[in-house]
Amino acid sequence: MNAENLFARGTEKIARGDYQGAIADFERVIALNPNYIEAYCNRGMAYFGLGNLV
Repeated sequence: MNAENLFARGTEKIARGDYQGAIADFERVIALNPNYIEAYCNRGMAYFGLGNLV
């Protein structure tokens, strides 16, 4: 799966409330493309959804 598909899947997981799954997808996106800035932002939103603000 490429970075764009993983990003889309992670975004869908956030919408469903699957924050752990979303974080895992965004981590893979970042590993594939460290310059994918939106993945960092969405990973932060997923952590926020978990209540993890640190």
